[in-house]
Amino acid sequence: MNEENRNLLNEAIKVEFENLSYLGSGSKEKSAAIEDLQKLYKLNIEETKNVMEIDEKIRSRESDEQIKRLEIAEKKKERWTKFGEGTGKFLLDLGFCAVWMGLGLMFEETGSLRSPVFRNLWSAFRPKK
Repeated sequence: MNEENRNLLNEAIKVEFENLSYLGSGSKEKSAAIEDLQKLYKLNIEETKNVMEIDEKIRSRESDEQIKRLEIAEKKKERWTKFGEGTGKFLLDLGFCAVWMGLGLMFEETGSLRSPVFRNLWSAFRPKK
């Protein structure tokens, strides 16, 4: 029910309540007016409950959407962190291998001495999963 209809309902309740004072005590008209007033109050209460339920659902949906957005942001941050860790580890391994291979090849450059150490390390330079 929109705001205009709610105002009309409140106005009708007000008018019915004011009309009660003009009716005689114990008359059938007053009993009927009281019943009508009760029905209007019940309708007003039901409409108020409906509006409150709708507002609660909207707030709940908004909070659910906000939680989902936060979860997505956390997952994205976690993915980038894992990617950065993997890339960093790969680059460190590559740098380590490059340095040691460079030193080993410089040592082997003379050709006069073949080091068994470099030959044994050669298998360790290949990256493994």
